[in-house]
Amino acid sequence: MQPETETQRARPATVLVVDDDLDILEATSLLLETEGYDVATARDGREALERLAEGVRPAVILLDLMMPGMNGFEFYERLRRLPGPEAHSPVIVISAAREAGRHAEELGADDVLAKPYELQDLLEKIARQLRH
Repeated sequence: MQPETETQRARPATVLVVDDDLDILEATSLLLETEGYDVATARDGREALERLAEGVRPAVILLDLMMPGMNGFEFYERLRRLPGPEAHSPVIVISAAREAGRHAEELGADDVLAKPYELQDLLEKIARQLRH
């Protein structure tokens, strides 16, 4: 039996984290990288669209809703109109807004997590989306 080549090994899932709070962005990225995920980050929706245009293909998108510049609502609408497979990436809304659940439901997001959140809850929600 021949050993696996680099291309035959499973590649880690990529998570795109979109949040304007630098502390949350860095802490979430570090956690996900420690758990074996590839991580791409963006500080607002416009930057997230740039990451996608650069070739980032997220298995899951963590999306804050309330951001300056292009907010999460605008990004989500544009994401779903993209022609590539990234348009179908599962989106987990992460928001401190009291109505985060309602907003996520209105958007059609795949899941929601209220800030502040437990790290284990975040990991479980990502794993659940990857299983679908």
